[in-house]
Amino acid sequence: MTTPVAEGFFDFACPRSFLAFNRLNEAVMRTQSELEWRPVSKAEFLSVCVEDEPQLSERRANYAAKDLKNWASYCGVVLARDPADTPDSRAALKGAFLAIEHGLAKPYLKAVYEACWTEQRDIADIGILADIAASAGLEKQEFLEWLDKPPVEDALTRNAHELNERGGFRLPTQFVGDDMYVGSARMPLLELALGQASDIEFVLPGAHDSFVDENY
Repeated sequence: MTTPVAEGFFDFACPRSFLAFNRLNEAVMRTQSELEWRPVSKAEFLSVCVEDEPQLSERRANYAAKDLKNWASYCGVVLARDPADTPDSRAALKGAFLAIEHGLAKPYLKAVYEACWTEQRDIADIGILADIAASAGLEKQEFLEWLDKPPVEDALTRNAHELNERGGFRLPTQFVGDDMYVGSARMPLLELALGQASDIEFVLPGAHDSFVDENY
């Protein structure tokens, strides 16, 4: 059977993308699946999306802030930066393509997310970003030269248009084949899809009694 593949569209400027980072890595590990990271600028995506995010009422906005804190605690993530303080993540997203090319996506994404949201560093500052990239295993000079390559800018734009064409409407968004899973809270459903697409015997909620260890 073909190894299932999960695609993860993300933006470093989106705190919920940070929450999804560890959970998506864990989901593909448990299901022995593959993971393809798809950097996309939230601002650029919303500019091409058929409908912008709806304006939240004050009550919904307050609940959204509380919900984000609850999920951060659940995911073991520290969100020290105010979610309203949206960083300019474009350079960091462009750098993600180089990390992906070198097989360093996981350490690079982790380093940038933590620098941005936990340490509150300015990831738009190229000097700071280059240091972050180096800490993840990338060569600093190659990284700096990479950021100025026009094809990298084009790739970021293509991801925004592709996500829109596939029915996306916010970040983070993940796909298993053509099945779309929006947000970090959908990880159990995404993991179920990966499990069902693999050779692994996946235990559904409510079916655990059938797999109870007789020695338990």
